[in-house]
Amino acid sequence: MEGRWSIDAFVASSSCGPVRDEPFGARILQNGDILQLVVEIDDFGDVRYDGRLDRDGDFRVRQVTIFPEARLRDESTVEGRFSVSGNRLSATEDERIEDLRTGERCRIVWHWEGRRR
Repeated sequence: MEGRWSIDAFVASSSCGPVRDEPFGARILQNGDILQLVVEIDDFGDVRYDGRLDRDGDFRVRQVTIFPEARLRDESTVEGRFSVSGNRLSATEDERIEDLRTGERCRIVWHWEGRRR
């Protein structure tokens, strides 16, 4: 599973207004059943999702990030599965966003399809 990945995220639903599908690159690191997914966000840096990998290829990772400039709190849980070969993944991300100024919240559900580069 380790290595660089290309992931396409497709919007399944959104209460955050119009949102577009997003391709992104990620690094996946693994140590036994511990899994970390690292996504580089332009003008911010790395966002790290930490979690676990099951023997059958199922995984669950989570991240909580504060974007100080935008005054947003972003929290996501990703549940998915790696292919038997370990070269593909399919997952669902449940992302919850909170405006720290107003307290307003919204949610985006994404479907991920990824392949190792």
